[in-house]
Amino acid sequence: MEDAARAFGLEIEGPLEDDGERIWPDNWLTVQAWATLSTQWRLGPSGQLAGLDYGAIVPTLELMGVDRAEWRELFGGLRQMEAEVLSEVGKRG
Repeated sequence: MEDAARAFGLEIEGPLEDDGERIWPDNWLTVQAWATLSTQWRLGPSGQLAGLDYGAIVPTLELMGVDRAEWRELFGGLRQMEAEVLSEVGKRG
């Protein structure tokens, strides 16, 4: 992966994940927020995941010290991650 990135003039930085994959620096804050919000899920009537509790996002970002100017982009990233989780959960039935 690093060689492919270098071919485009990109340098991969950031901590390694457990599976050895790296997170792009531009995505690191979103991943940190995602991890912090990982227990903040709403459940549907039968106990299935319904989505993130959006009411927890603003206090979380404030406590993390995230600049308000970054919130909109970060929220977009959180919604993408949320959609992927819900898609995977839906596949499992």
